[in-house]
Amino acid sequence: MKSYIITLKGHELSERVSNECITQAAKFDIDVTVFDAVWGKDYLEHIASTGLKLGRVKKNKMTLGHYGNFFSHYYLWQKCLKLNEPLLILEHDGFFIRELPDDILDNFTDLLKLDCENPFLSSYPETLRNGIGSQIGYKHSIEGIHKKKKSGWYTWGAYGYIIKPTGAKKLIAWVKEHGFTATDNQLGDDVLDISMCSPSIVRLHPLYEGKGIMNFSTTSEMGMPNNE
Repeated sequence: MKSYIITLKGHELSERVSNECITQAAKFDIDVTVFDAVWGKDYLEHIASTGLKLGRVKKNKMTLGHYGNFFSHYYLWQKCLKLNEPLLILEHDGFFIRELPDDILDNFTDLLKLDCENPFLSSYPETLRNGIGSQIGYKHSIEGIHKKKKSGWYTWGAYGYIIKPTGAKKLIAWVKEHGFTATDNQLGDDVLDISMCSPSIVRLHPLYEGKGIMNFSTTSEMGMPNNE
């Protein structure tokens, strides 16, 4: 399975954290390729080239980081559909903590999120540690987990997931019809079939513990801290 990590080329922190995540993934025999992220400041060019429009969300709720993040993921969904094979997608702070099960692709339909926990909780690191020795299971419904948007129930973060062509096709069709929003909001269960593995396989990079959460969906320009 091809694996990609969205990295902001030329941004020191993004490249450094991404390299650490690539090294960590290699410990579990996962070969990750860098995918050049979209700069948020260039979002109007990408709106024009794709023909997409912003969905029903207040413009002041979308930072440049949200725009850049969405288009980075969107182009990987297109790649998934074109290749007609599953892709493992990481953001620059998607950090592996255990191996992928051999049969993982047999256990979900469209998209599998690789972190079932909420990285905003103070208990996050301890919960992850407690799950390391447990056998992987799969939750085939996320209803009631976190929040509900127009796209359905969704869970925090898009820093680690596997998507199949069926899921990519549904996501692309949905945003073309309804417009797009922040990536994790976009990954809702009214758009496609979403599952989660439990315990987690990928976590948010430990760098952010105790410092507020900074990832691509909460940055002002894809890499500059902006704790929301």
